[in-house]
Amino acid sequence: MNAPPVINRPRAITYEVSRLDLFTNYLTIFARNWIVQIAILIFLVLKGSQIFMSGISESPLILAAAITLLELAGYLVVLIVLQVIFGLATAYLMSHRGVLGKHTLEITDAGLIERTEFNEALNKWNSIGRVVSMFGYLYIYVSDFNFHQVPKRGLNAQEAADFEAELRARSGRV
Repeated sequence: MNAPPVINRPRAITYEVSRLDLFTNYLTIFARNWIVQIAILIFLVLKGSQIFMSGISESPLILAAAITLLELAGYLVVLIVLQVIFGLATAYLMSHRGVLGKHTLEITDAGLIERTEFNEALNKWNSIGRVVSMFGYLYIYVSDFNFHQVPKRGLNAQEAADFEAELRARSGRV
């Protein structure tokens, strides 16, 4: 007896994006965006140089270095607090139609299809710029600053791993 033919059905995952996911996304931008990382590093180097040079003529080298490090730590704390405030405001005060709620991502020969209650979009395989897996999310960049944020918490671990592997293979982003 012959086995029935295998139907190569497109792989799809369905997930929910919540306001907490949007907040998490806002907080993780430092870890995912190299432009932001470079801008912060340049600011800290310039500000640190300024603080250090002004303090070196008035106090011993070790004291000037300690003061510089403390002031830079203060700037980082302020930056983090502002990031949290703006992240909360962005996630919880805006409507985010088409972003919040149920999403389906489907891998097809034509590309990656995203469906929500509000839209349906096809991203061809050559538009996938990066695939990043971190902090419990899969980030699929379809341009330099536009991406799909897939929370892994509601997905079967094997299903999520298989989806990511196929996505990476088809997009060439291994």
